[in-house]
Amino acid sequence: MGDAGGTSGVELTPELVRLIRRKAYLRQPSVERRRAEKGRYRKGWEVRLVLRDEAELGEAQRVVEEAGLRTGRPFTKHSRWVLPLYGRKTAELVKAHVRRKRGEGRA
Repeated sequence: MGDAGGTSGVELTPELVRLIRRKAYLRQPSVERRRAEKGRYRKGWEVRLVLRDEAELGEAQRVVEEAGLRTGRPFTKHSRWVLPLYGRKTAELVKAHVRRKRGEGRA
């Protein structure tokens, strides 16, 4: 299976890391539900950037695209904009980078 996030040639720029650290969260599928519900459970890997307004949304889209990632369609949630980034490789890249920068997960 390929990665919908398209991470080849990705560079997590300082601007993107700032956006991720400020307000982003990771959604990942439940292995148990996938097994139990087989084809009915379709939730995938996703990073969501939560943004204050349309101006910040436009800036985030520019930063994400310049980093080499594809975005999903933005939507509003609780009077904020959400910009989704899809794919397991994208989610793992973001998670690993943020963990490394915070000093977590070191052997």
